[in-house]
Amino acid sequence: MPKISFLLNFFIAILSAILLVSIIQISESVYIPMLFMVLFSFWFGLTAYKKGWIFTLMQVFIVIAGYWIFTWMGFKAKMPDQAVFVSHVSVFPILLPGLVVSLIYRF
Repeated sequence: MPKISFLLNFFIAILSAILLVSIIQISESVYIPMLFMVLFSFWFGLTAYKKGWIFTLMQVFIVIAGYWIFTWMGFKAKMPDQAVFVSHVSVFPILLPGLVVSLIYRF
């Protein structure tokens, strides 16, 4: 797997977090946003296995802050209860797969 620069991964983390916030807002299911969270987390585990935790933590903070910014601005999610659940539980499906993939990739 080719190494990608820190700056490029930084922009990918921001864009993927914005995409996750929008998926959370329009999704009718809990599983679709969780699937995308895991896929994006795998990306950072593979491309930045030493500093991927920085990008995943940044992604978690943007997802949670993005949910509250959407709520504060008056936008209502399609399924509000599921949106608050998915955005606040996003710590686990974002951090754990990235950690596991980076550990496997190191060995």
